[in-house]
Formats: sequence, structure tokens, C-alpha cells
Amino acid sequence: MSALSYIHLNNNNLINLPQSICELDINWSIPSVSSIYDNYLCELGYYPECLEDFLGEQVCDWFLLGDTNLNGEVNILDVVNFIQNNLDPSLAFRYSCRAGMCGTCSMRINGKNRWTCRTSFQGFEGKELIIEPLPHYPIIKDLAVDMSPFFDRYRRVRSEFVPKIPESQEFAKILPDSRERKNIDPQIECITCGCCYGECNIVETNQRYLGPAAMNRAFTLIADSRDGAGKERLDILNSHDGAWGCHTQFNCTDVCPMGISPTRAIQKLKRKEVVHAFKNFF
Repeated sequence: MSALSYIHLNNNNLINLPQSICELDINWSIPSVSSIYDNYLCELGYYPECLEDFLGEQVCDWFLLGDTNLNGEVNILDVVNFIQNNLDPSLAFRYSCRAGMCGTCSMRINGKNRWTCRTSFQGFEGKELIIEPLPHYPIIKDLAVDMSPFFDRYRRVRSEFVPKIPESQEFAKILPDSRERKNIDPQIECITCGCCYGECNIVETNQRYLGPAAMNRAFTLIADSRDGAGKERLDILNSHDGAWGCHTQFNCTDVCPMGISPTRAIQKLKRKEVVHAFKNFF
């Protein structure tokens, strides 16, 4: 870090900073060189003393020591961070981007699976707030779950694109306005957060069930004319551990933060299974 010339940490939802930041060769008094305003650095002890005169305005109207009053701009991930930093340092949970892009921070909030970084605290004020780990996953500790069962099912459906052997050197194309593209588009935004898997009743009762996310992924590949493993995937899905196990309750659809409907993808898979069976029969 010896070549570091500028550091701007403003508006990053920071709750604490390490003492080692004081070792940086930075002039904190020059705003064009450094800035740390609009964070949650609200009491000495959560930031080193060397920064005390350079904090600028911080978001502290929710930070009441001895109380946990939070304003409506705070999200549930901020609440969990607050608990870890102020009440229980041993609390385990997982998060990464804080921007609704990775899904890592998914938890069960008052009985519904959600991204904590995109769930506002507003509406929970003055009410009981219950934060739990995602259901149907092995719990590593506290709110952190083992996602292995989810990704194991992804691998079972061959979630990777398998290109057909090309007959020419030209790139295969799916035109943006084509019927094929419009069929696939509503299902492709999945970021594998696991909320749907944790909400699925069939996953709870059948440990071999592939789950909504894996089958949604399988559908996007089967519907893609450029993929060469469609028949293999249909054979994998043709059981009560696959497409025929879905009871069409739309629980997965209700909790998907991306607005995807895995249920609809699974229903389309069932229709493809019927067509596939007739082709094999005749």
C-alpha cells in the first residue's frame, strides 16, 4: 500500500475501521485525497482515534448505544452487522456485495426468505423481528448455512452450457426478438441465492428432489437450440426427484428476489418431457 495516494471510503455502510488504517501515508485533512463520511462510524472504538477529526457527517441517528432504534433507511443486513459489532461478536452470517448482486446475504426474515441487504428495516420498527438461517440447508453456525446441497443439485442437471459440435465455423445465434429468446429471457437472471430452495416444500420432504433453481437452470439450457445436452437433461429430470415432483405451489416464485418464476419453468419442462417421451416411443 506504499503507493496509495487517494482513499475514499464514503457511503460504504462501514460500521468500524481497523487501527492499522492509521499506518497509511494519507493526509486525512484534504477532502480531495481522502473521505470517510456517510458511514456508521458513530463512536470512538469503532474507528481509530487518528480519524476522529476527519470523519465528516456520519449516519448516527439509528446508532443509540444501549438501544437498537434504527431508522427506515437501514436494511436488515445493517441490523445483523449492528448486532455482531455491538451485542454479540460471535454471531456468524454471510454477506458479500451489499448491493443485491450476489445473494450471499439471504436469510429468513419473519418467515420469508429474503436478501437482507435489500430488505428495509422500515415496517419492522416497533415490531418483533425474527431473523433465521435459510431453511433446508445444514447450518454451519448461527445464520450461516452450507450451500452444498443447492450446488450439488445444480451439478446433477449439468448446469454448464454444452455446445453442439459445430457444422461450420460461424457462431450460432439466437436473435434478441426471436421466439426462442423470449421464451428463455424471463428465467435467466437467477444469481443462485438459494431463497427458492429454502422455501420449497418438496425439498423439505424429498432429499433427492432437484429443487426449483436447478430445474430453472436446466430449462434455460434445454430451451437453447445451441446446447447439445438437452436430451440428457430431460432424462435426468424425468422423475419425481425432478420435474414431476413439483406440486405447482409457487412458493419459489413468491420469494424470488429477481422476480423469476421457477414454477413456470418447471411446467414448461413437463411439457418438453411429454414431447420427448413420445419421440422416444415412436
